[in-house]
Amino acid sequence: MKKKTITIADIARLAEVDKSTVSRAINGSDKVKPETKLKIQKIVEQYNFRPNVAAKALAKGPIKNIAIIVPDRNISRALISPVFPQVVYGIGNVAAKHDYNVTIVTTAKLDDNEYLKIINNHQADGFIIMGVGLNDSFPYLFEKENIPYIIIGKFPDPKIENSVSTNERIGGYIAAKHLLEQGHRDLLIFAGNEQWFHNTLRVNGVRAAFEEIGLEFPDDNILMNQTTPQKGYDTFTGLIRQGRNLPDAIFCFSDTTALAVTSAASDLGISIPNDLSIIGFGNHFFSDFIRPKLTTVEEELDRIGEIAMEQLVQIINSEERKIANIQLTPKLVVRDSTRSR
Repeated sequence: MKKKTITIADIARLAEVDKSTVSRAINGSDKVKPETKLKIQKIVEQYNFRPNVAAKALAKGPIKNIAIIVPDRNISRALISPVFPQVVYGIGNVAAKHDYNVTIVTTAKLDDNEYLKIINNHQADGFIIMGVGLNDSFPYLFEKENIPYIIIGKFPDPKIENSVSTNERIGGYIAAKHLLEQGHRDLLIFAGNEQWFHNTLRVNGVRAAFEEIGLEFPDDNILMNQTTPQKGYDTFTGLIRQGRNLPDAIFCFSDTTALAVTSAASDLGISIPNDLSIIGFGNHFFSDFIRPKLTTVEEELDRIGEIAMEQLVQIINSEERKIANIQLTPKLVVRDSTRSR
C-alpha cells in the first residue's frame, strides 16, 4: 500500500510538537532535543517525507545550502552568456569542497518583497547575488536581516562591501589606453544594459584614459543596451548605412558583441583591423579562434566565483557578516583585431 504523503504540519501533530520544531529538526538544528529529533526522524522515514533531503539531514546532520540569485535583467541572456557558467563553475568547485549544495534562483521582480520571498522559500545558509544594478537596494535588506551574502560585482554604495568583482574601471582604462597609444581618437563604446553598474565603471575608466592626454570622451560615443550579439550587429550596420563616418576603433563591453561587430564589418566589406580596430571584454574561449583573433580585456571569472564562495563560507562560519570588497585586476590580451593607425 502506498504511504500517505504528509506535510510538516502532519509530522508536528504526530510528534506532538509545533511546526517550527519540525523545521529546526529537519534542518539539523542543535536546539532540538535528541529524543525529539529521533522521534521526528522516525516519522519522516515512515512516511517517506522528502527522503533525499529531510531524512538525510536528520540522520547525518544539517544539509548545507547556498543559493545563487540571478536578478531579472534579461535572465535568459544572463544564463546563456559566457560569464555566468564560468562564475558558477568557480562557485561550484569551492562549494563541493565544503559540502555545500548549490541552487540557482531567478527573480521575477527586483524589489525587497521578492528578495524576502526568496530568502523564506530557500532555506539557504547564504546567498550569492549575480550582478549589481544602479538602483538595487537588496544589500540593505540582507544587512538588516543579518543574512550571509556576497555580491558578484561592485555595489554603487561604498558602504556595502560584501562583493567580489573585476576592477571594471581598470578594465575600461587599459582598453582605452591601448587604443589611444595606437593613435585612435574616434572611439565608440558598445556597452551593455544601462542598469548594470559595471558599465558605468568601465566608461569611467575610458574617460580617465582620455583625460590623461587632455581629451574629453564624448557622451554621444557611448551606445548603451547592446545586450545581445544581434543588437551589436544591427547597431553597427545601422550606423554605417546611415552615413556615420567609420570610427577609428570600437570597444565592446563583451566578447560576444565584439564577435557580432566583427561579423557586421566583414559583411560590409570593412577590414579588421586595417580599417577598424575592435577590442572586447572577457577573453572568453572563442576569442582566440575568431578571425582576426580578438584583442580583449581578460577577467578571471572562475576565480571570482571561487573567491566569492570562499568568502561566503567565511561569513557563514563567523559572527562578522562583513568582508572588504575584493577586486581582481584585469589584464589586456593583445591579439590581431587592433593595430596602430
